[in-house]
Amino acid sequence: MTDCPKLRPVEATPVPGRGLVQLRDPLGVAPEPIFVPAAVFSLVALFDGQHTLRDIQVAHARRTGELLMTDKLEKLAEQLDERLFLEGERSRQARVAAAEAYRALPHHASLHAGRSYPDDPQALGELLDGLLHQAPSENDPPGPLRGLIAPHLDFDRGGAGYAAAYRVAQTACAAEVRLRACGACVEDAKPEVFVILGTAHVGEGSYILTDKSFETPLGLAPADAVSLARLRARWGEQGDHADRAAEWELIHKTEHSIEFQVIWLQHVFADRDFAIIPVLCGGFGAHLAAGRSPQADAAVATFSAALAELIADLGDRVCVIASADLAHVGPQFGGREPMAAGSLALVRARDGELLEACARGDPEAFFGQIAAEGDARNICGLPPIYTLLAALRPEEGRLLHYGQALVPGSPSAVTYAAMALY
Repeated sequence: MTDCPKLRPVEATPVPGRGLVQLRDPLGVAPEPIFVPAAVFSLVALFDGQHTLRDIQVAHARRTGELLMTDKLEKLAEQLDERLFLEGERSRQARVAAAEAYRALPHHASLHAGRSYPDDPQALGELLDGLLHQAPSENDPPGPLRGLIAPHLDFDRGGAGYAAAYRVAQTACAAEVRLRACGACVEDAKPEVFVILGTAHVGEGSYILTDKSFETPLGLAPADAVSLARLRARWGEQGDHADRAAEWELIHKTEHSIEFQVIWLQHVFADRDFAIIPVLCGGFGAHLAAGRSPQADAAVATFSAALAELIADLGDRVCVIASADLAHVGPQFGGREPMAAGSLALVRARDGELLEACARGDPEAFFGQIAAEGDARNICGLPPIYTLLAALRPEEGRLLHYGQALVPGSPSAVTYAAMALY
């Protein structure tokens, strides 16, 4: 530990009616959650790597009028360190060990089966079929489908968005198969390739790749090892990305944003071979704070260029999917006011402006609108959508669905959309 203790990225969730806050490590490096009194959590929140223990004592005294003894504060820091909730050598070694264990696995195992969706293949298929049956299909598409924006919300709340996106994908790819059967394309024997740009909800690194195939109750979706190797070679995984790529890959283990898209791909293309290129996109917080385009970052610029080259190589065989929700508003996400009809209408209007930029294929307008409001609505899909637009440069986007999902037990909401890109 240091004189300025720093809490690792963890999820903090109030426990209703008990005056406790649960701290959970979403990466699983700290295997067990811990519960702390709300008053203690106000101290833990100051463990940001910037405040010394003395600073924390002073802040606590100013807020409460209570003098906190040094030995008690040191004991709290020691306990958090022992439980692997603080940055430091102990948690670093645990993270490296966890990353090595994940890399040794033959494939990415489904983490959310039986929790976020049924683990029984028949029940899962019936759920997805029911959602697809209610989704409209795209009429008169302007050309081959090149990309999708789809939610990564749970299926119960975001099902209509998923179904709208994948009904169009199913219809578009079926039309391409008919053309190929007539001799329009002689490469139909090759598998389709889906680049899945997922949101990395925790961790570091602008882009985090994995070579692992994804296993779900519907089978195994193979990773396209050849395309991944080409992408890595063109990108070059600069700086820390090269040094810490193996460690950051652990973020894939517990992230759901790619897994949920794989489920839908396996279902709608159950009778076809396809491969995936799984990429998690890290936060753009530094770019938002500076009000500066992500293209000013060499890692972002070179990755989007490398992905654009790979897309050009694969041609009509590739589809790029941004697994992305939009706004996260209300008290659960740091907002001061509960979501009401009027405020949700305003959120809808601002989301509409973002989606118009997507439909124009304009990544800078998309980013600029979010930066202009200081990301006040917590657009967690910013990195994958921006990257999709920057690499794919679609000519036209068609909005298929827009939804606002209330958070159970909280006057908060998550918004999402489905869009087809041509």
